[in-house]
Amino acid sequence: MMMVQGGSLGAFRMAAGMVRKFGTIQLTGIYGLKYSAFPLGQLFERNITLKMGLAPVTHYIPVIYQMLKDGIVDPSDIITHRLPIDKAPHAYDIFNERKDGCIKVLLKP
Repeated sequence: MMMVQGGSLGAFRMAAGMVRKFGTIQLTGIYGLKYSAFPLGQLFERNITLKMGLAPVTHYIPVIYQMLKDGIVDPSDIITHRLPIDKAPHAYDIFNERKDGCIKVLLKP
């Protein structure tokens, strides 16, 4: 099974190229756009199963917060940018456009 997160058709295409015949691709996240270059034929001819849905993250927030607080999980390796909150428009731009190697931005008050 290949798992794709986020709204990028590029990530989905990568998963479609990597999944084995009769495999499954799990789409988790927000895919709200219309895609005209969706590789439906490639998936159909290889009998790929698509599973999709929103992640129920609201239910996990208390558990994740406790894990962060207890030091069980360290998110620092995915935080690539730390910016003051007044730079939020710039932060959203570099995150959305994947500029400057941006993976996650931490906004500080």
